[in-house]
Formats: sequence, C-alpha cells, structure tokens
Amino acid sequence: MQGDARYIASSWLDQARPIRSWLVSSVACAGLLLWACDPASDLGRFPHSFAASYCRFGYHCCTPADRRVFPPDGSFAQLARENQFSDEAGCTTTFETVLLSGQYSLIKASVKDNRMTWNQAAAQACLDAIGAASSACDARAFVKALSGPSSGVPAVCELSKLGVGTVGDGKACTQAEDCASAGARCEQEPPSVGAPAVRSVGVCTPLPGPGVPCSNYRCAPNAACTGGVCTAVAATGESCLAAPCNPDTDYCRKDTMTCASLIADGQRCDPFDQSQSCLSRNCARDVCAAPPWSLISTAYLVCTENPTGL
Repeated sequence: MQGDARYIASSWLDQARPIRSWLVSSVACAGLLLWACDPASDLGRFPHSFAASYCRFGYHCCTPADRRVFPPDGSFAQLARENQFSDEAGCTTTFETVLLSGQYSLIKASVKDNRMTWNQAAAQACLDAIGAASSACDARAFVKALSGPSSGVPAVCELSKLGVGTVGDGKACTQAEDCASAGARCEQEPPSVGAPAVRSVGVCTPLPGPGVPCSNYRCAPNAACTGGVCTAVAATGESCLAAPCNPDTDYCRKDTMTCASLIADGQRCDPFDQSQSCLSRNCARDVCAAPPWSLISTAYLVCTENPTGL
C-alpha cells in the first residue's frame, strides 16, 4: 500500500507535523490568518472537512463502476450527474455545497442565534471515523460511520449530534434539535386568523408523560406508549405484568415476568426472548450481535474487493 498519509484526514496531518512546523503555523495564527488555524471540526470548517473525506473514499478506494452503487443510495453517481463533476475536487466542492444548504445550515443558524451550541467533540469523532475509513479503504467502517452500526443505533456522523440544544420547554425554536429536553419537539402553534399557515418558529414541547396520549407512539423517558396512552414504566427488576418496561433500556423477561436490562452485543441472548432481549434487537446463534451486513445490503461491500489508489 502506498503512503497512508495521503488518505488521512487533514486534521490528523496537522497533528502529525513536527514541532518546528507547528511553531511556524502558530506565528501565522498570530497574524491575519486566524481562520486558517481553526481545527477541521470547527463549525465553519466542518462541511469542507467532511466533504473532503467523503469524496476521498470515493475516488481513492472505488472504481468508476463502484461509484455508481456506493454508498447504497448511489450518492457519488447522482451528485456527478446533477453537477457534472468528474474528479475528487469537484466532488468535494459539490458535497460541501449540499451540506451548507441542508440540515447543517439549520444547525449553523441555531448556533449563531444561541439556540444551540456546536458539539466540536462529536464533529471531530465523525471526521476521525470517516478519515480512518478512507485511509484504510474500509467500506464497512465508512458506511457504519454514516448510517450507524445497527438498527436503532445512531451513526457517529449523525448530523443531529453536532448541535446541543439550549432552548427550554415552552420557548421559541426552529427545529427539534434546538430543544434542551430529551425527545422534545419543536411544535408550531395553530395559526390564528390572518396569520401565515407556515411558520419558521415553534415552541419546544416535551414528550408526554404518564396519563397523556402518546405523541406518534412516543412518550417521555419515564413512560411507554400502551394503547395510545403514555404509561409509567416499571423499574429494572420490577414486575412487568401491571406496567410496561422502559423500551429504551429494558425488556420483559418471559420466565420471570420482570424487567431486565437489554443485553449488549457479544453476550448470550435470553433463551426465552431471543432478539427481543438484545440491545441491537438481533440474536444470532444465541449471541446478541449487530445485524449481518449481508442482510442489510450487498452494496455495503463494494469497493472492498478491488480498491483503487493503493
């Protein structure tokens, strides 16, 4: 394999420079080039850093034929057709533009207006994950970073992780991610007579608690939706005959009819409850495990057999 350095994310290259180079760059930071010294995971630089790693994988690890089907949604081919680019630089510019005009633009606006704080640690974790996948031409790791390791488990590059909501219940918001309460939604009030039907501002509304009708089958963390109404959950170890278990953390054991903690991957499934006892909701050969990639899509494995640019 040729030099791995050309595949490593720019933030890693910065960290790997000799101290002498670091001192030189520090002097530059004291001048007018402060913007250039921000980390790759900074709010302003993240879109370009993410797009660069995304496109690096496509052009260093995949053949032209592979790029038509990878990732599974065919993003490379679709972007190329719509924007008429044919190389890595064009891909990076285009994908950065797509990010800036999508959900990221909402996050940036909320950070600017103090409805949200930028989660730089989460941004760096995302860049590290796709940077490592691009460096190793690891298709599985690349897709896991973008789509999550298994059903119900958020991806490290999930955009909603990049901002931390600061808006309290009952306060104005523009998106659910603005809200500080777990699971809260940004709910628009019914328009009054003469008011526009579509509004850009809503109110942070927490998920309903026990005794209140469910919201899209969702309830506050201390409740579960049963029969269309949020019901207080039983604690771990308590009986699940009269009250439901917390679906996010527990399952109802059939042998004891008590709430037990969901089992992590790599541990033996409950023989009576099988997949329902697993955090990943998948029991394979009596062991909890993330769903096999082959069952999700064979497209995840392209670019693995014949990577280019090595």
